[in-house]
Amino acid sequence: LNDWKRDSGKDIHHLDVWIKIYKLLKKLNKKEILVGFMHVRSHAQKPSDINSFEFLLWFGNRCADKLAVGQIPPSLPFGFNPFLTYS
Repeated sequence: LNDWKRDSGKDIHHLDVWIKIYKLLKKLNKKEILVGFMHVRSHAQKPSDINSFEFLLWFGNRCADKLAVGQIPPSLPFGFNPFLTYS
């Protein structure tokens, strides 16, 4: 892990969070649960085809943004449909 430094040698921002993520991923991997990450452009325009993979990425990013700023609660009530509320 490059001694928890960036390629440039600089410190990693929010290192405590990255270490927690790393440990969680190791536990999941032992249970043969694989997790992948994908870069998604922020503030992109909403795709017109709501059945497309691009819409899924856009929507997930939008929900993450709203969760990060407290616009949606971290645990949602049963039956909550974000497509109706946050489309």
